[in-house]
Amino acid sequence: MQNLRYVGKNLFIEKLSINNILKRNKTPFYLYSENQIINNFLKFKKVFKKTNPLICFAAKSNSNVSILKTLGKLGKRQLHLQCPFLEKYKPQRKE
Repeated sequence: MQNLRYVGKNLFIEKLSINNILKRNKTPFYLYSENQIINNFLKFKKVFKKTNPLICFAAKSNSNVSILKTLGKLGKRQLHLQCPFLEKYKPQRKE
């Protein structure tokens, strides 16, 4: 993961120290890198470009609205979200 790295003994996500984040938040909590999600999606899409797949994401696997919105915008008619409360982000398959 390019957005998760150690600098010495300190773990960073993007340019943020996880130790500093821990000081400001109660645990447990989830911490995501939007850049890493975007990079992973684009890499996946590129690998399967020749087959023109219908890329699906089950909202039940992670219902974080910010992540669903990011994936929905990234898909641009190539990602199918199984999530009724995000219908406006639900693209149709591009043929």
